[in-house]
Amino acid sequence: SRVIAYMCQLQPPEFVFVSFAVELDNFIRRESKIHDREGGSRHSMSRDFQFVSAFIQQMCLVLLNSKEAKELRDVLKDCIGYGKKAEERDHRRSRLFHILLHSFSHNLVAATSLCLWGGACRTASLFLKKIDPLDINLVFLLELDKLVEMIERPLFR
Repeated sequence: SRVIAYMCQLQPPEFVFVSFAVELDNFIRRESKIHDREGGSRHSMSRDFQFVSAFIQQMCLVLLNSKEAKELRDVLKDCIGYGKKAEERDHRRSRLFHILLHSFSHNLVAATSLCLWGGACRTASLFLKKIDPLDINLVFLLELDKLVEMIERPLFR
């Protein structure tokens, strides 16, 4: 997470996060094609998803906690909502949110955090309703604990 925060000092945070999001999506797409073509093991694909999930978790921690990403947090704050006039700036903010959400969806807690921050409460609710009780493990519970801890911080109020 320090590397991501440091990169946000060198480049605009929006550029850093979108670049990582696009590259992670390309990585998953490329590895899926290789897996399908060569008939690779499920274990190798699972490892790729675990890597992407862990990376997304680090991105989420930087986004919601670091001072280097404050500019991006401000742009994303309540960018999805009702009753707003459709302006170009709002369209840009909404597009940025959806680009990040596409990648953040590889980690349930990160996606839920992003949705709550962006004001997409219905989407966050849908993510939480899709939790399969069989998928709940210690790692998931620890991530969920981090989400609750973040929600309790003054940043979310």
